[in-house]
Amino acid sequence: MKRFKKPQVRTWIAFVERGHKASGHGTGHSGSFCKGVAQVLRGIEDHGALMAATKASGMAYSKAWLLLKHTEEDLGVHLIVTDGARGSTLTAEGRMLLETYEQLAQECSAFAERRFDELLEEKRSAARGEAHTNEREKRQSQPRRELGGAQS
Repeated sequence: MKRFKKPQVRTWIAFVERGHKASGHGTGHSGSFCKGVAQVLRGIEDHGALMAATKASGMAYSKAWLLLKHTEEDLGVHLIVTDGARGSTLTAEGRMLLETYEQLAQECSAFAERRFDELLEEKRSAARGEAHTNEREKRQSQPRRELGGAQS
């Protein structure tokens, strides 16, 4: 049977006010943290400046800046500290969220890949079992012929 490509999991964390449900808009949703935010923060951590991070990732500076600002506003925390010509650094909260996100994303991807393979194998086994059952049913439903010719 066909071998499928590795499944890709996209991790997006929505922060929800306590006591509210996490489905839909207007239900206490107070911010999110996604792959784009993580890429920008990881780039700042690795390169020491937002401009260098955006050049390395290919993301537009204005997009990265807005992404960070909106995330900071939504979450109510500062993710980076900018020091003019010296560049930018992550705040303790920014580093903590980045590391937590990266670990969670890696664990989710590993689980999804493993579980996808398990479920696919279960479905393939069931399909093989059905194929054998169908063949057996076909053989049993065909009229039997007597050995030695026709009888009257």
